[in-house]
Amino acid sequence: MKSKSKQNFILTGLMFAVFAVFTLLVKFVDVQQIGPAGSSVGFASVNGAAFELFGQNAVFDKISDLCLLAALLSAVCFAALGVFQLIKRKSFFKVDCDLYALAGYYVLIAVFYLLFELILVNQRPVLVDGVLEASYPSSHTLLVCSFMLAAIFQTEKRVKSKKLRTALIVAFVLLIVLTAAGRLLSGMHWLTDVLGGLVLGCALGMLYLSVARLLEKE
Repeated sequence: MKSKSKQNFILTGLMFAVFAVFTLLVKFVDVQQIGPAGSSVGFASVNGAAFELFGQNAVFDKISDLCLLAALLSAVCFAALGVFQLIKRKSFFKVDCDLYALAGYYVLIAVFYLLFELILVNQRPVLVDGVLEASYPSSHTLLVCSFMLAAIFQTEKRVKSKKLRTALIVAFVLLIVLTAAGRLLSGMHWLTDVLGGLVLGCALGMLYLSVARLLEKE
C-alpha cells in the first residue's frame, strides 16, 4: 500500500476513534435527567443550554427532511449508474470498481444506522407522537453527510465540466450544513447528537474515499 493510501486509512481510523471516544463521553459525562419524562442526557449542561437557545421549529424539521430526501435520491442515481453500466457492458466485471465499493458503503451506512437504533446513548429532547426515541447520533445528519461525501467523490471523478462540478460540490456541502443546522434548530436533537452524526458521517466518508482511491490505483 502506497504512502498516500496509508495516510488515508490512518486518518479514517483516527476519525472512527474520535467518534468512539466522543460517544463514550456523551454516554457517561455530565449525565442529568433533563430530557422528557425525566430521561437522562449526557453533556447535560451544554445540551440543555443549546436546546434552550434554539428551541423548536417545525420549518427546520421539514427542511432537514427535504435534505435527507435529496441525499437518498443521490444514492438512487448512483445505483442506477451501476445498473446502466452492467446492462451496457454486459458483465459484472466491467462495472466500475468504485461503484461496487459505493454499494458496500451504502450497506455499511445502513448497518451503523440500525446499530444506533439498538444502542441507546441519548434520547430526543422532545416526544415524537408521545414516544421517546433514541437520538444519538442524528440519523439525518449521519445519512446526509455520508451520502454527500461519497457524491462529492463521484462528482469529481465523473463530471467533466469544471463549472458544473464546482456547483454540484458546493450544493452537496450546503446540504450537509443545512441538515446539521436544521436538526439542531428544529429542536429534534441535542447538540451532541448532531456533532456525533457529523463525525461518524465524515469517518464513513473518509473510509469510502480511502477504499475508492486504492481501487483506482490498482
